[in-house]
Amino acid sequence: MSGFGPSGRDSFQQRIAHAMRLMGCDLLRWHSPRATVRRGGAEGERFEVDMSLLAAQSGASIGEMDAVDIALTLSGLLGLPLSADATSEFERVQPYLRPRLVTRASLGGRRRQMCRRDAFGELVSGISIGPGAGASFVTTQQLDAWGLEFDAAMHQAVGNLRIAMGPESVFDTEGAPGVLAVVPEQEQGSSAYFVLDHLFPEVTPERGMVFSVPGDDVLLLMPVEPGAGAAGLAGLVQMTCSMAAERTEPLCDQVFWRVAGRVVRLPLTIIDEGGSRRAHLEASGDVQELLRVLGALG
Repeated sequence: MSGFGPSGRDSFQQRIAHAMRLMGCDLLRWHSPRATVRRGGAEGERFEVDMSLLAAQSGASIGEMDAVDIALTLSGLLGLPLSADATSEFERVQPYLRPRLVTRASLGGRRRQMCRRDAFGELVSGISIGPGAGASFVTTQQLDAWGLEFDAAMHQAVGNLRIAMGPESVFDTEGAPGVLAVVPEQEQGSSAYFVLDHLFPEVTPERGMVFSVPGDDVLLLMPVEPGAGAAGLAGLVQMTCSMAAERTEPLCDQVFWRVAGRVVRLPLTIIDEGGSRRAHLEASGDVQELLRVLGALG
């Protein structure tokens, strides 16, 4: 009994084997729902994957999929690259595209060839194939093969995210009044940057919102409310600093204000003091203007 759809155990095993080949791996042993897999040829690394666990993490009905869709679904969860055969047809890949933020420092290895554009601060935007943390990124070579420009593919990716991410991904934070956290279950929270207008349609461009992306998994945000005071801003700054410090690979430890069609960095100095960290915002320039809107300055 496989528990993976009506096609039967043997059929699903064959599809898993094919999917693994599309991710550069060989299926060595199948004992439903677990698979023993080898990556990198005869002397390569062996590891075990649990298809039930992966299905739960992806939220997808893996048992109903063909091999290509299984590979497209699982590659980002397993951190395995996709072969050209898996990504040759744009119509197959399109539903999996997602907008992503990455650091310039991470543009090595598999990410070296990714097609990208400047985002804000020291971050760049790219397009991943799947929402998983280890997903492959779309390359210029792939865009050429699909006959698409970057902006067209990004438009598709943002549209997919608008469908996948909604108000259920937004939570109040403890200890920081007015600060919200976007933490979706099966998407990267930092990608919420690309759909902020969808998630927070009530926020006017004239006042905007202060936000940060301390890790891939989360976006912190504070809608700017005139007269709200500086407590929310202070809480967001401190949470950003703390969350970035907790992560092995933080995304960004800075804070930004998206207002009137632009994104400005609020100069933030992080000070280490005897093993603890505190953050300081200089009340000048854009910070001074923000504090004035919040009613924290006369």
